[in-house]
Amino acid sequence: METSGWPSWSCRALLKERVAASLRARGVAISIVAKDIGYELRCAPPGGFDIHYCRGLGYWATRFLIGGGTDAMVTMQGDTFVPVPFRELIDAKTGRFRVRHVDVESEAYQMLAAYMIRLTRADFEDPEQVSALAHAGALDETTAGQAVRRPRDAGPPEHVTAAPRA
Repeated sequence: METSGWPSWSCRALLKERVAASLRARGVAISIVAKDIGYELRCAPPGGFDIHYCRGLGYWATRFLIGGGTDAMVTMQGDTFVPVPFRELIDAKTGRFRVRHVDVESEAYQMLAAYMIRLTRADFEDPEQVSALAHAGALDETTAGQAVRRPRDAGPPEHVTAAPRA
């Protein structure tokens, strides 16, 4: 049983095929690869911190390997390089990596979330924004508006990002 919060691979394959079929029917040529996403979800080019962080990971990973290290994921914890052995990351029962959740109450997350551009219910109530979204998705405006309808109390999907308005 899948417990990570993501759909099972068979469900992902079905979703991938349905989305691809819907896009093909609208004349949108696209390739879809089903994968677990994480960092890419932010949908933005790397900033200065990202570049610095990844450069540091690469540097320390190289030093770790040259020094004979193996079977670990490189991490930066505070200002310290810490190799974490895979055996500590993998669930012995499933053989899969344990899911690591983001602390959405942390100051770091709150700061990052403040700079994210997200669609809100108001975006779908603004006819100009619905028109722009429909155009971007090769949909007619009615379909675009219906495609995102959710129960009133559910709010917009939290993971949907939008381009900044001009």
